Amino acid sequence: MEEGIWLRTICQKNRFSLADEQIDLLQKYVAQLLDWNKKLNLISRKDEENIWTRHILSSIGFLFQFEFGPGSAIVDIGTGGGLPGIPLAILSKNVNMTLLDSIQKKIRAVTEIVSTLKLNRVKTYCGRAEDVNRLPKFHRSFDYAISRGVGSISQMVDWSVPFLRDHSASRAEISRADSSQGRAILKPGSIVLWKGGDLTREFDEVRLKHKPAEISSYPLIIDGIDPSELVEKKIVVIQP
Repeated sequence: MEEGIWLRTICQKNRFSLADEQIDLLQKYVAQLLDWNKKLNLISRKDEENIWTRHILSSIGFLFQFEFGPGSAIVDIGTGGGLPGIPLAILSKNVNMTLLDSIQKKIRAVTEIVSTLKLNRVKTYCGRAEDVNRLPKFHRSFDYAISRGVGSISQMVDWSVPFLRDHSASRAEISRADSSQGRAILKPGSIVLWKGGDLTREFDEVRLKHKPAEISSYPLIIDGIDPSELVEKKIVVIQP
């Protein structure tokens, strides 16, 4: 209960509203994640005490600045224990989330978590992104690709682009006025990464190799939370 009150307070400070049902689902998810973490290494054991800050808020802090288009299909590459996909699916309207990981035991765990939480719009799949993105079921089938700390930015572009539908014809600039909550609706066809450290070299590599239409970095700043408590310090958004 105390965690729910704390989370609601932090979200209110960042002008983001949570429903009671969403808080309840997040609390149940954290309980499930910690329980599974006793058997599998889904998150770092040293992060368990800070799970709400380093994993939940670090994931949903994206929604304090952006929102996905309604009804979007999203693939979470290298989801591990369901991060950031499960928290984002709980808090986003009508999105369809696919959690992808190459490690079978992790997918088995998140499949069980998804089933227990009755997250009907969340699916799971086991496989390597570079193989799965060629399968007819998944190739060019998503509006967004997201990932948290899996590989370099250049690798993520390589793996993500084949998953994404072609939105080039409709990729006009979207302003904050287009969102009912005052947040920017993320352009369809975007790749979203949670990254830390100095990204200068990675940005240079991506621009040289992939020549993206746009690549931007946004600080992951959450009012009420010391930035040093967050594992990922930046949200990187790429328009291939």
